[in-house]
Amino acid sequence: MKVLSVIFTVAGIICLLVAALLGSSGFSDFQSDQELPRYAAEVVALRTEDGYVRPVVRYQFRGTEYQIIVENQDLYQGQKLHVILRDDKFSNAEIYRASPFQYGKVIGSCIVGGFGIVFLLVSFLLLRFKKRMESNDPLRIITPLFIGIGVAALCGVLALNIITYLPQNRDNEADYIQTPAVLVMVPEYRTQTRYDAEHEQRKTETTFYGDTVAQYEVNGKRYRAKVSDNKDNYTEQKITLFVKRDDPGFVREALNDTTLQTVMTIAFTALGIIFIAFGILFKRPR
Repeated sequence: MKVLSVIFTVAGIICLLVAALLGSSGFSDFQSDQELPRYAAEVVALRTEDGYVRPVVRYQFRGTEYQIIVENQDLYQGQKLHVILRDDKFSNAEIYRASPFQYGKVIGSCIVGGFGIVFLLVSFLLLRFKKRMESNDPLRIITPLFIGIGVAALCGVLALNIITYLPQNRDNEADYIQTPAVLVMVPEYRTQTRYDAEHEQRKTETTFYGDTVAQYEVNGKRYRAKVSDNKDNYTEQKITLFVKRDDPGFVREALNDTTLQTVMTIAFTALGIIFIAFGILFKRPR
């Protein structure tokens, strides 16, 4: 048990050190980018290449207009943003990121740091379990462990619902208008046949790739937007989108959709109650 505890402790410490290095480097990149001049830009179109959406960003540099195609599919047509230029070269234009959490290194730091905390927690629980084993009452650790997990799950549910229902996280339905749209692109599929040597037979595999794109018009101007994929989608299919009145390139497929939140609330509430109940059942008098 001690060996496992040491392994998890070392792994946790290494993860935290790596997280600190990644976070420091990410925040350093963020600070460096803040010192670069920013140029106003706009997403003028959503280009479709190889079945995927590629936002086209237009900006001006020293009196000349330039365009870049970016990979970020979260951008929408008509979106106003800024670009930064490294070494004052128009070919090195990048989308300006206003938050350090938009940098891969910082996100990676959070993930690795989370693993480090989990490893240290497992190490602590192993030591506690060993202590309970030596006291000839190993079940005593189950009660605090199960109740702790149950309370954590219920706290997570409470936090999820509070965050979801905060005014700034909900759509004001008065700001949107229902607009008819038509699908102009749907994911394609590629079928390949390969020989499976292990089972000595040929297998046919179908791979789907690409995005689903809807087209609509507002005030005589045509817009495109990436929407969610569905295996039943087909080109020329008519759908309804919720378009923001003062920003027609920004769309929602549903307003204040709480389906996922409801499922998670039910699941984690049930999980919390079950763990707390088992914790109480395993409770023994001292």
